[in-house]
Amino acid sequence: RPPPPGRATVLLGDAAHTVKPYFGLGVNSAFEDVAAFKTALDETSSVKDAVRLFSKRRAAEARIIVQMSRSFDRGGLLGFVSFILPLILDGIFHKALPSVFAPNTLAMMQREDLRFVDVRWRKRRDRALQVAIFTAFAATFVMAVTTAVRAVVGAVLARNLTPISPISGLLAAPVAIFGARWLSQRRQVQGDVADVLAAQQKQMHEMEAKADNAAKEPELQQTGPATA
Repeated sequence: RPPPPGRATVLLGDAAHTVKPYFGLGVNSAFEDVAAFKTALDETSSVKDAVRLFSKRRAAEARIIVQMSRSFDRGGLLGFVSFILPLILDGIFHKALPSVFAPNTLAMMQREDLRFVDVRWRKRRDRALQVAIFTAFAATFVMAVTTAVRAVVGAVLARNLTPISPISGLLAAPVAIFGARWLSQRRQVQGDVADVLAAQQKQMHEMEAKADNAAKEPELQQTGPATA
């Protein structure tokens, strides 16, 4: 029911943005809400003004985390397009160009230095770049197929099939490479969100461990072997 006149009501945590338990983000998001509300109380002179300021600052975060959580739980073809396909594409593009393309959404949601708004913006940027690359590739592929068809027709008419071989090789190479990477990523990505998230967290822990070991190597080299 609505709050009594003259009073303000604020929703925090799962009351404002419920997410699946396996994301491990419910408690963290609630703590962020509490911290943001405390800051709003410190910066305003009344609870009502604090609620308005809090809502202004946290509304986008709450909306985006709920939207992303729901998009991962869709079934059928829509679930493949909104969950499985982006994971596969992100795995391929991030591995090929890590300085340009970010990891997948699940991995980025586990980073403490990124807001959900930042994750959404970065992934939309990646999607736009991926669409541009696929569009350019498709246009190039169509032009190459047209050239190949003309070469085949010319070779058949001239009874000389020599030009077909190099053109076919040029067309088959990028398709085969992309197909191999697609199958590799598809084997790693299963349909269950919890399993994928667990795999992502394990991969992040392994990367953090490697980074820690790499950071300790100079210290070990400077210290040298222990002397008796």
